[in-house]
Amino acid sequence: MAVGQRAIRQTVPEPKTARQPLRQEVVDGIKAYILRNELRPGDPLPTEPALCEALGASRSSVREAIRILTALDIVEVRHGHGTYVGRLSLSALVESLTFRGLLSPDDDFQVMSDLIEVRELFERGMAERLVSSLDEEQIDRLEAHVDEMRRAGAGEGHGFVEADRAFHTLLLAPLGNDLIGQLSAAF
Repeated sequence: MAVGQRAIRQTVPEPKTARQPLRQEVVDGIKAYILRNELRPGDPLPTEPALCEALGASRSSVREAIRILTALDIVEVRHGHGTYVGRLSLSALVESLTFRGLLSPDDDFQVMSDLIEVRELFERGMAERLVSSLDEEQIDRLEAHVDEMRRAGAGEGHGFVEADRAFHTLLLAPLGNDLIGQLSAAF
């Protein structure tokens, strides 16, 4: 057995009392491998046949697990090159939150109210850091975005979403936290 295969086999989670679907066991095995080997975004994973052998899973189970992990941005498939650790972004969460709003067209007010409440909690938790990190130029640019939102809101609303997104992107930029920026994109 190759060294990489031994490392993968050691990452297979302990059996649970209630058996979970094989594809979930394979998903968990691949995630455990990434963690145990301290892989970073862009690092390669073992080949599909090596994963099959090491995890004791069929090719279809490994492929299904890879599809699941790709959708979550945990892995990235580069056709003709292999599978790599993904960017590990919050894009799947952001997409899910956005889609959630689209699923409730009859309840737009409640969806918008929920999003505003979450954004409020999110930004209040960072308010002190945000205020202390802004310089005069950034404050002037933020005020310009607020003016743009007012103009858009007074009219037919065209451009409001773009101005709001630009405002919040600029507001959060000084924190230098990519996760905050990604999560903010959902609002």
